[in-house]
Amino acid sequence: MTDEICAYWDEVSNPQVFPDWCDGGDPGSPERPSIWLFGIEPGNSRADQAHENSGKTLPGQESYSVDFQLARGWIFNRNAFKLLTVLKGEPLEAHVDFAQRERIFENGQPGYLKGNLFLEQFSEVATWSEEAAARTGCATKEAYYTQMREARFSIMRAWIEKCRPKLIIGSGLGNRSDFLKVVGVNEMPERHNWVSANGVSKGVYFTSAGVAPLAIIPHLSGQGPHVLRHDDEGIAYTANHIRTALGW
Repeated sequence: MTDEICAYWDEVSNPQVFPDWCDGGDPGSPERPSIWLFGIEPGNSRADQAHENSGKTLPGQESYSVDFQLARGWIFNRNAFKLLTVLKGEPLEAHVDFAQRERIFENGQPGYLKGNLFLEQFSEVATWSEEAAARTGCATKEAYYTQMREARFSIMRAWIEKCRPKLIIGSGLGNRSDFLKVVGVNEMPERHNWVSANGVSKGVYFTSAGVAPLAIIPHLSGQGPHVLRHDDEGIAYTANHIRTALGW
């Protein structure tokens, strides 16, 4: 194992840098708990790649401001704003005003944290690359997932126990076992199903049995008929179901 690979895993395994590996926001505290929204891994569109290759810093990038998030055109973030708006009892159509007022996911601003289970950045979950293999020392993505679970999930669990978020939202039903693991739940909760406007069955899992309440929802920007990518009705339904489960 090279020094670079050792340094990579040393950093991943360092509990102190957990917030630095998140996209933005604030983990909160028991006195001022945040809502955590976690995806599977960071996305990486062609526009994102071009921006990274340019080496330029865009306005609001360092603070991960709401205006920066909107300007990047990220479907995941915009749908997250919609979900969180309805979750707080406001109309979905007001999501931009709500996000700007609440300063959702902005670094150093209380109330919300955005991150991912895994840290390597790809445009599609199934992707693995020679660059990622060289950086992590993992020949396959499954090997990387296994090592990341061993190195990072206990750290995530410790931060959850420390900060006591009022709610954790996991976006991606295919990784429901991973989301359950980080909150310390071994038994799969019951799936709540509904049929969307286009006739497709969708679902959400909710449990309060772990160290923090957890809702596992369809992915907010993934591909396929069962996600929430272009489904405002489904986003609102999901948020209202979680509100009911929490008693909000």
